[in-house]
Amino acid sequence: SKLPRWHTPYPYIQTGYRARFTYRLSFASLFRLHNETLNVWTELAPAVGFGCWAAVLLERHAQLDGVDRAVLLFGVLVVGVLRNLCSGLAHLLHATTAQGYIVWWSCDYASICLAILATSIVYGRLSFYCMAPLQIVFYTCAAGLLSTTLVAVLAVSSAGLRAMSFILFAVFCSGAPFL
Repeated sequence: SKLPRWHTPYPYIQTGYRARFTYRLSFASLFRLHNETLNVWTELAPAVGFGCWAAVLLERHAQLDGVDRAVLLFGVLVVGVLRNLCSGLAHLLHATTAQGYIVWWSCDYASICLAILATSIVYGRLSFYCMAPLQIVFYTCAAGLLSTTLVAVLAVSSAGLRAMSFILFAVFCSGAPFL
């Protein structure tokens, strides 16, 4: 069938698209071959794996203080579980309606931003361990960049502005201040 106008096709994939699916059909397609099968499973399977790993990690590092344990758990759960889960669901459920398409891909992009933020929280905690004022400055800057990036990615129509905001956020939170 012909794809609706809101459904952006991949240029080199000619078949296997799902369009105008209900949520029930979308979930049932989890066990069928289509153009998103590999994307769905390479996101959902690691989400389960990282969830199990987080439980083991907490048990093995019971000696960590409350804040360090919370930061470590937050990082693993957001980066390994939440981001993968959101992406897997976006690949699985975007084929419902025009609104569903926007909501699920926005969820995917927002989860990427949150994963970058979670990574920066772990980096900031470990890098500025004995320097609380620097941790606060770093976290404040990261949160500010997150908010502007989310606005740019989810609400601004300029692709260049969205890309630059996202790059600035990713570079800052991935280590530029540590250099």
